[in-house]
Amino acid sequence: MTTNDPIYSLLVDYLEDGDQKSKILNFHNRYLEDMKFYPGAARHHHSYTGGYYDHVLEVMNNCLTILPLVVKDLVEFSSRDALTAAYFHDIDKIFYRYVLDDEAPTNAQLNYARDLGVDINTEFESKTSISFKIDAVKEGKKFDEYDIPYFKRKQDVLPFEDSGIVAMICARNGILLNDQVLSALACHHGGWSPLIRHSPNYVNPSPLGILLHTADLISASCQGGRSLR
Repeated sequence: MTTNDPIYSLLVDYLEDGDQKSKILNFHNRYLEDMKFYPGAARHHHSYTGGYYDHVLEVMNNCLTILPLVVKDLVEFSSRDALTAAYFHDIDKIFYRYVLDDEAPTNAQLNYARDLGVDINTEFESKTSISFKIDAVKEGKKFDEYDIPYFKRKQDVLPFEDSGIVAMICARNGILLNDQVLSALACHHGGWSPLIRHSPNYVNPSPLGILLHTADLISASCQGGRSLR
Protein backbone atom coordinates (compact mmCIF):
# COMPACT_ATOMS: atom_id res chain seq x y z
CA MET A 1 0.00 0.00 0.00
CA THR A 2 1.18 3.51 -0.82
CA THR A 3 0.19 6.65 1.02
CA ASN A 4 -2.68 8.74 -0.28
CA ASP A 5 -4.59 5.82 -1.80
CA PRO A 6 -8.31 6.39 -1.12
CA ILE A 7 -9.36 3.38 -3.19
CA TYR A 8 -7.34 1.09 -0.92
CA SER A 9 -8.98 2.72 2.11
CA LEU A 10 -12.47 2.09 0.71
CA LEU A 11 -11.64 -1.55 0.01
CA VAL A 12 -10.31 -1.98 3.55
CA ASP A 13 -13.38 -0.33 5.09
CA TYR A 14 -16.14 -2.02 3.07
CA LEU A 15 -14.96 -5.49 2.05
CA GLU A 16 -15.69 -8.33 4.42
CA ASP A 17 -12.61 -9.75 6.10
CA GLY A 18 -11.48 -13.03 4.60
CA ASP A 19 -9.65 -14.63 1.71
CA GLN A 20 -11.54 -12.69 -0.97
CA LYS A 21 -10.66 -9.36 0.65
CA SER A 22 -7.00 -10.32 0.91
CA LYS A 23 -6.90 -11.31 -2.77
CA ILE A 24 -8.53 -8.05 -3.87
CA LEU A 25 -6.16 -5.96 -1.75
CA ASN A 26 -3.18 -7.89 -3.10
CA PHE A 27 -4.50 -7.37 -6.62
CA HIS A 28 -4.86 -3.65 -5.97
CA ASN A 29 -1.33 -3.28 -4.66
CA ARG A 30 0.07 -5.31 -7.55
CA TYR A 31 -1.57 -3.17 -10.24
CA LEU A 32 -1.77 0.22 -8.52
CA GLU A 33 0.91 1.77 -10.73
CA ASP A 34 -1.01 0.66 -13.83
CA MET A 35 -4.21 2.17 -12.45
CA LYS A 36 -2.36 5.44 -11.95
CA PHE A 37 -0.95 5.39 -15.49
CA TYR A 38 -3.79 4.28 -17.79
CA PRO A 39 -6.74 6.50 -18.78
CA GLY A 40 -10.37 5.95 -17.93
CA ALA A 41 -11.14 6.05 -21.65
CA ALA A 42 -9.19 6.69 -24.84
CA ARG A 43 -11.53 9.56 -25.70
CA HIS A 44 -14.16 11.76 -24.11
CA HIS A 45 -13.66 11.16 -20.36
CA HIS A 46 -10.70 10.65 -18.02
CA SER A 47 -8.47 10.31 -21.10
CA TYR A 48 -5.39 11.63 -19.30
CA THR A 49 -2.65 9.53 -17.68
CA GLY A 50 -3.97 8.29 -14.36
CA GLY A 51 -7.55 8.90 -15.41
CA TYR A 52 -8.39 5.25 -14.78
CA TYR A 53 -7.70 5.57 -11.06
CA ASP A 54 -9.73 8.77 -10.80
CA HIS A 55 -12.66 7.27 -12.69
CA VAL A 56 -12.80 4.15 -10.50
CA LEU A 57 -12.59 6.25 -7.34
CA GLU A 58 -15.44 8.46 -8.53
CA VAL A 59 -17.60 5.45 -9.38
CA MET A 60 -16.92 3.86 -5.99
CA ASN A 61 -17.77 7.10 -4.17
CA ASN A 62 -20.86 7.62 -6.33
CA CYS A 63 -22.11 4.11 -5.55
CA LEU A 64 -21.80 4.75 -1.83
CA THR A 65 -23.55 8.12 -2.17
CA ILE A 66 -26.45 6.82 -4.26
CA LEU A 67 -26.90 3.48 -2.48
CA PRO A 68 -29.13 4.87 0.32
CA LEU A 69 -31.55 6.14 -2.37
CA VAL A 70 -32.25 2.63 -3.67
CA VAL A 71 -35.59 1.40 -2.33
CA LYS A 72 -34.80 -1.06 0.44
CA ASP A 73 -37.09 -3.85 -0.69
CA LEU A 74 -35.31 -3.84 -4.07
CA VAL A 75 -31.86 -4.27 -2.61
CA GLU A 76 -30.58 -7.80 -3.15
CA PHE A 77 -26.92 -6.91 -2.75
CA SER A 78 -24.60 -5.54 -0.10
CA SER A 79 -22.48 -2.41 0.00
CA ARG A 80 -19.42 -4.63 -0.49
CA ASP A 81 -21.01 -5.99 -3.69
CA ALA A 82 -21.46 -2.40 -4.89
CA LEU A 83 -17.85 -1.52 -4.07
CA THR A 84 -16.55 -4.71 -5.70
CA ALA A 85 -18.54 -4.05 -8.88
CA ALA A 86 -17.40 -0.43 -8.99
CA TYR A 87 -13.77 -1.40 -8.43
CA PHE A 88 -13.64 -4.04 -11.16
CA HIS A 89 -16.12 -2.61 -13.68
CA ASP A 90 -13.44 -1.27 -16.07
CA ILE A 91 -10.42 -3.39 -15.15
CA ASP A 92 -10.25 -4.70 -18.73
CA LYS A 93 -9.06 -1.26 -19.82
CA ILE A 94 -5.65 -1.54 -18.22
CA PHE A 95 -5.14 -5.19 -19.19
CA TYR A 96 -6.75 -5.40 -22.58
CA ARG A 97 -8.19 -2.20 -24.04
CA TYR A 98 -5.74 0.71 -24.13
CA VAL A 99 -2.17 1.46 -25.01
CA LEU A 100 -0.22 4.71 -25.11
CA ASP A 101 -0.45 6.24 -28.57
CA ASP A 102 3.13 6.10 -29.84
CA GLU A 103 2.59 7.60 -33.31
CA ALA A 104 4.96 10.55 -33.05
CA PRO A 105 3.86 13.95 -34.36
CA THR A 106 5.70 15.31 -37.37
CA ASN A 107 8.11 18.22 -37.05
CA ALA A 108 5.83 20.32 -39.21
CA GLN A 109 2.91 19.52 -36.90
CA LEU A 110 4.92 20.44 -33.81
CA ASN A 111 6.16 23.69 -35.35
CA TYR A 112 2.64 24.67 -36.37
CA ALA A 113 1.37 23.88 -32.87
CA ARG A 114 4.09 26.03 -31.29
CA ASP A 115 3.26 28.89 -33.66
CA LEU A 116 -0.33 28.70 -32.36
CA GLY A 117 0.94 28.82 -28.77
CA VAL A 118 0.09 25.21 -28.00
CA ASP A 119 1.76 23.75 -24.91
CA ILE A 120 3.74 20.63 -25.89
CA ASN A 121 3.90 17.62 -23.56
CA THR A 122 7.21 16.11 -24.64
CA GLU A 123 6.64 12.86 -22.72
CA PHE A 124 3.29 11.68 -24.09
CA GLU A 125 2.59 13.76 -27.18
CA SER A 126 1.34 11.93 -30.27
CA LYS A 127 0.08 12.92 -33.69
CA THR A 128 -3.48 12.56 -32.44
CA SER A 129 -3.00 14.63 -29.28
CA ILE A 130 -1.25 17.43 -31.19
CA SER A 131 -4.04 17.44 -33.77
CA PHE A 132 -6.58 17.66 -30.93
CA LYS A 133 -4.79 20.70 -29.45
CA ILE A 134 -4.37 22.41 -32.82
CA ASP A 135 -8.04 21.95 -33.71
CA ALA A 136 -9.14 23.21 -30.29
CA VAL A 137 -7.03 26.37 -30.57
CA LYS A 138 -8.15 27.07 -34.14
CA GLU A 139 -11.81 26.67 -33.16
CA GLY A 140 -11.41 28.72 -30.01
CA LYS A 141 -12.39 25.82 -27.75
CA LYS A 142 -11.14 25.64 -24.17
CA PHE A 143 -9.60 22.38 -23.04
CA ASP A 144 -7.42 21.14 -20.23
CA GLU A 145 -5.28 18.13 -19.40
CA TYR A 146 -8.40 16.07 -18.65
CA ASP A 147 -9.50 16.21 -22.30
CA ILE A 148 -6.34 15.39 -24.25
CA PRO A 149 -6.27 11.93 -25.92
CA TYR A 150 -2.86 10.40 -25.24
CA PHE A 151 -4.00 6.76 -25.52
CA LYS A 152 -5.63 4.59 -28.18
CA ARG A 153 -7.48 1.30 -28.28
CA LYS A 154 -5.43 -1.82 -28.91
CA GLN A 155 -6.06 -3.30 -32.34
CA ASP A 156 -4.42 -6.74 -32.11
CA VAL A 157 -6.72 -8.30 -29.51
CA LEU A 158 -9.44 -10.93 -29.67
CA PRO A 159 -13.03 -9.66 -29.40
CA PHE A 160 -14.65 -10.09 -26.00
CA GLU A 161 -17.66 -8.67 -24.21
CA ASP A 162 -16.34 -6.39 -21.45
CA SER A 163 -17.70 -8.30 -18.46
CA GLY A 164 -16.26 -11.54 -19.86
CA ILE A 165 -12.77 -10.04 -19.83
CA VAL A 166 -13.28 -8.71 -16.30
CA ALA A 167 -14.38 -12.14 -15.05
CA MET A 168 -11.37 -13.74 -16.77
CA ILE A 169 -8.92 -11.25 -15.21
CA CYS A 170 -10.42 -11.79 -11.77
CA ALA A 171 -10.40 -15.58 -12.12
CA ARG A 172 -6.75 -15.56 -13.17
CA ASN A 173 -6.01 -13.70 -9.93
CA GLY A 174 -8.04 -16.11 -7.81
CA ILE A 175 -10.94 -13.67 -7.33
CA LEU A 176 -14.43 -15.08 -7.79
CA LEU A 177 -17.24 -12.59 -8.41
CA ASN A 178 -20.75 -13.48 -7.26
CA ASP A 179 -23.86 -13.45 -9.45
CA GLN A 180 -24.97 -9.96 -8.36
CA VAL A 181 -21.61 -8.42 -9.27
CA LEU A 182 -21.29 -10.32 -12.55
CA SER A 183 -24.78 -9.31 -13.66
CA ALA A 184 -24.11 -5.67 -12.78
CA LEU A 185 -20.88 -5.75 -14.79
CA ALA A 186 -22.72 -7.16 -17.81
CA CYS A 187 -25.31 -4.34 -17.65
CA HIS A 188 -23.28 -1.41 -16.37
CA HIS A 189 -23.39 0.41 -19.72
CA GLY A 190 -27.17 0.62 -19.41
CA GLY A 191 -28.87 0.71 -22.81
CA TRP A 192 -25.48 0.58 -24.51
CA SER A 193 -24.69 -2.80 -22.93
CA PRO A 194 -24.73 -5.51 -25.64
CA LEU A 195 -26.91 -7.73 -23.44
CA ILE A 196 -29.60 -5.03 -23.21
CA ARG A 197 -29.15 -3.42 -26.62
CA HIS A 198 -29.78 -6.68 -28.44
CA SER A 199 -32.47 -7.99 -26.08
CA PRO A 200 -34.40 -4.89 -24.98
CA ASN A 201 -37.72 -6.68 -24.52
CA TYR A 202 -36.69 -9.10 -21.82
CA VAL A 203 -33.43 -8.00 -20.21
CA ASN A 204 -33.82 -5.70 -17.22
CA PRO A 205 -30.75 -4.68 -15.23
CA SER A 206 -30.73 -5.63 -11.57
CA PRO A 207 -30.83 -2.82 -8.98
CA LEU A 208 -27.07 -3.18 -8.60
CA GLY A 209 -26.67 -2.94 -12.38
CA ILE A 210 -28.72 0.27 -12.39
CA LEU A 211 -26.72 1.67 -9.47
CA LEU A 212 -23.41 0.89 -11.16
CA HIS A 213 -24.56 2.35 -14.48
CA THR A 214 -25.75 5.54 -12.78
CA ALA A 215 -22.52 5.95 -10.82
CA ASP A 216 -20.46 5.27 -13.95
CA LEU A 217 -22.44 7.66 -16.13
CA ILE A 218 -22.17 10.48 -13.60
CA SER A 219 -18.41 10.02 -13.43
CA ALA A 220 -17.96 9.83 -17.22
CA SER A 221 -20.41 12.57 -18.23
CA CYS A 222 -20.34 15.01 -15.32
CA GLN A 223 -17.25 14.59 -13.15
CA GLY A 224 -14.44 13.58 -15.47
CA GLY A 225 -11.87 13.56 -12.67
CA ARG A 226 -12.59 17.14 -11.70
CA SER A 227 -14.51 16.09 -8.58
CA LEU A 228 -11.21 14.93 -7.09
CA ARG A 229 -9.28 18.12 -7.76
